[in-house]
Amino acid sequence: MDQVEEIAKEILKDNLAWRAAKLLKHDKLAGDASGRRFYRLHLQGGPAPSAVLLLGANSSGPKLGGRTAPSQEETFLELGRFFRERGIAVPAIYQHLPARCAVLVEDVGELPLWRFVKGPSSAALDEVMEKIGADYTADLYKRAIGVIKTLKQIVPDKNCIAFNRHQPFEMLRSEASEFIEFFAEPTGLNKASCELISRNFEGLCETMRSFPPELSHFDFNSFNLFVDRNAELRVLDYQDACLTSPARDIVSLINDRGMDETLGESLYAALLQHYISELKAGPAFALQYDVTLLHWDFRVVGRFKKLNQKYHTTNYDQWIPGTLRRLGRTLARSFKRLHGFDDVLQALYDFRPECKEGVNSPWRLPL
Repeated sequence: MDQVEEIAKEILKDNLAWRAAKLLKHDKLAGDASGRRFYRLHLQGGPAPSAVLLLGANSSGPKLGGRTAPSQEETFLELGRFFRERGIAVPAIYQHLPARCAVLVEDVGELPLWRFVKGPSSAALDEVMEKIGADYTADLYKRAIGVIKTLKQIVPDKNCIAFNRHQPFEMLRSEASEFIEFFAEPTGLNKASCELISRNFEGLCETMRSFPPELSHFDFNSFNLFVDRNAELRVLDYQDACLTSPARDIVSLINDRGMDETLGESLYAALLQHYISELKAGPAFALQYDVTLLHWDFRVVGRFKKLNQKYHTTNYDQWIPGTLRRLGRTLARSFKRLHGFDDVLQALYDFRPECKEGVNSPWRLPL
């Protein structure tokens, strides 16, 4: 009996509803960039034919400011209950086994939102798409925007960890600096330009911190949104929820890992317009969106290179060219509103052909 099987049987035995379930086998599922591990348990004689075992739930998360949670594990459990009670479709939590850092949760299937845009096709995917209808991509992304709206409508609760922590300036600044440390300097950007960009990160982060903070899932992207067998949208990986920029979740949803270019200019613009209309975003939204997106893109270009080093891979390189093109587009659209970013735009235009391509191929957006 391997360790996963041992823990699975132990956690099933601990739960009255699942005690009679027989473990047939377990499959390792794709994880995230944390140290957590996920296994699908195939079961017989339980309330459902499968469940997911989460191990290492106590791994570290982002260095948020404010109240510190007892552990990532406790945060996951607390927010799971909190969000389900308020209409956010997070997976049900069946059982917690603290001694093993293990949690048994509902299995929401194997179809992340990105599969509906990028494929590949499968019988399960085709079945769910048929339930949704021909315009399934727009429909699902509009539903995701509806989840953001529901999150923002949650009444602040001083007892909830998500309303007691935020992104401090130091965190924002450290994240942005990864662009210089892991990408710009190693790929040959001259010292003067690196220093110029680094200086202007100060103002970018200060501007972002000036926005009225709102509740955010914090990692609201198409890898953390799943569509279950009933064609319902489900929300995963919510344990880092906090107060941050009002634009954080929509930026993540339609830009993360090349999603902007996958959706294409027309649908991307339509989804932004839908967000603006549904959430009644006012004139301040355009600046909030562009500043949050700039910070996101500077951060992730450096983070992709950092993750490549950490995991000894080049897998994350695939998303860097598109992110640089988007940086060019966003800088060209917003540099006049951000002091010093005309020089940042020029430095990146001269440095990377992808940034130049983005500047020269602007998108028509409702901003």
